Amino acid sequence: MRGPPVLRTLPPHHSCSGFARTASDRIHGPSLRQATVLRSWTALSLRSEGQRDSLRGPSLTLKLNISHSLHTRSTERDKHIPLAGRLSTMGAMASERHRGLFLFTLILPFLVHLNRCKACRLGLLSECEKAPFVPGYNLAGEGFDVVRMHRKGAYVINVKAYMKHNDTCTLCENRFMGGQTQKLPANVLDWRPFSRCKKQLSSALHHSVDSLLRSSTSLINNNWGVDLNLDDLGRVILGGSRSEIAQFARSQFSLDKATFATHELSCTHYSYRLSDHPTLSTEFSKHLLRLPRNYDVSTRPLYRRLIDTYGTHYIRQVQLGGRVRRVTAFRTCLATLKGFSEYEIKNCLDIELKMALGFLPVNASLTQKCSHILTDNMTMGFYQGFMTHKMEVLGGEKYFPDVLFNQDPSSAYSSWMSSLNVNPDVVSYAVFPLHHLVSDPEVGANLRRAVLEYIEENRLEMALGKAQICSPAPNLDHNCCPLRAGRGRLRITVEKASGLKADVFTESDGFVKVWYNERYEQTDVIKDDNNPVWNEIYNFGSVELGHELTFEVWDRDLLFNDLLGQCKIYPERGIHSHSCELYRGVFYFTYSITCDMHLTGYRCERYSPDDTESLF
Repeated sequence: MRGPPVLRTLPPHHSCSGFARTASDRIHGPSLRQATVLRSWTALSLRSEGQRDSLRGPSLTLKLNISHSLHTRSTERDKHIPLAGRLSTMGAMASERHRGLFLFTLILPFLVHLNRCKACRLGLLSECEKAPFVPGYNLAGEGFDVVRMHRKGAYVINVKAYMKHNDTCTLCENRFMGGQTQKLPANVLDWRPFSRCKKQLSSALHHSVDSLLRSSTSLINNNWGVDLNLDDLGRVILGGSRSEIAQFARSQFSLDKATFATHELSCTHYSYRLSDHPTLSTEFSKHLLRLPRNYDVSTRPLYRRLIDTYGTHYIRQVQLGGRVRRVTAFRTCLATLKGFSEYEIKNCLDIELKMALGFLPVNASLTQKCSHILTDNMTMGFYQGFMTHKMEVLGGEKYFPDVLFNQDPSSAYSSWMSSLNVNPDVVSYAVFPLHHLVSDPEVGANLRRAVLEYIEENRLEMALGKAQICSPAPNLDHNCCPLRAGRGRLRITVEKASGLKADVFTESDGFVKVWYNERYEQTDVIKDDNNPVWNEIYNFGSVELGHELTFEVWDRDLLFNDLLGQCKIYPERGIHSHSCELYRGVFYFTYSITCDMHLTGYRCERYSPDDTESLF
């Protein structure tokens, strides 16, 4: 006979939701009857709040029920089974009793864990009045504007009432606040305290406003456009089109070609949701009653006023905690000209933040290259301000300062983290359209139409800040940025000469040689003409400025060619026509230098945020 099974308790970190799977995994190959008993015991243990609050209650009841059931069945059988037959059934009864005790031993860890992880219960009026609300109890039920991607501060759901119809409320123990008993609003369900903190920076690069805004709207964890038919609007930016981060990104793109590096860390402590049919706030209900049932030019302002007050959606489900997000805009082409790749800059920013927050050892230091990027004044020409930062902080007792300018950012970060349990903010949420809360179908349809018009009016075209696609070209990288300064396209026109008089008895047979930085071109020979006109054009393409442009005018003879004169000049940006005195006669030519994109100056040596090629 096998001995009693070994009772294994669950580790403290097991979650309530995951226990059922773990318990079933411990029963290897249970029979259908065993599974039925297991489900029955589970249902019985969840039958009432009183039974859930006491481990001894349900476990003792289950044990007595098993014993009573076995005893009753044996008594009924004894009435009909002869004495000789009773002895033969005693072994079967003992075996059945042993199986029942075996199953009870298996279910005991589940009951222990259920009692430990059930944090909420019903409370009476006196308890409810004394208990404070859970932290962040009023962060759901608030109006939300998806265009500006922010909470409106006006409530559409009643999150102040906490008493239920049976004069009870829901009380929960907050393990993050010393087990303090706190109450939930009546409209709140599934409140959970848990800890999910990332002591690791997540980072990304974005080359367009669209990409950056999509990363910002990812905090909404559901499809906010459901039931709005937004696909008909085409490829446009809708969510967050007028948000603070959108304004920041657009302003940076209006100044220069910009790349955005985002660095983020978050910590989540609580989550909850609203009931499917929550009670509306008094003010929102009154506002809905004032809306007319027709929608036209005259009634449109009334619906727009509701949107201005409450937004386009409402927050129905939240995860609470804290989040720090820093968006850094840096001049893409200036970085390229200085010899820094985008990924090098992002990694340097990552190291700098980790050092400031205390994530790296005290003796850690920046590399020389990172120090040059982050601390030196990265300038070129008249344009300064290589980097611009925008810090976003959610949650916490105090504002978390920019780590770049705080004397002790590590201490500030630790203080901020420790305050999130008491003062959380929304770090992730699910939002639903406001018209879902309207009982009148005509008013609801009108509100839906007004919201759709509002979103459409504030859309941004995808072309804004869209990453530019560059065709392969000398001195340009994939971002259409020049790889080196002091470069431009050289175009030369050899025009004419006059009064050459190279030969005594015949006219000159003139031709011109052109050199620029080891590049050589030569014109055709014009015979028997002391005033030749060539008008030949040579495109030297992308060249490095700072070298001499040399012209030589020659007369071709049978034995030896005669040099008639030489002209030298250092090309500069723009179109320039020159005449050059020769030994005999005058030579005329024109050249032009067009600076590569984002370059300006006499010799294209300065950076320019203008993304066109500079000729003047």
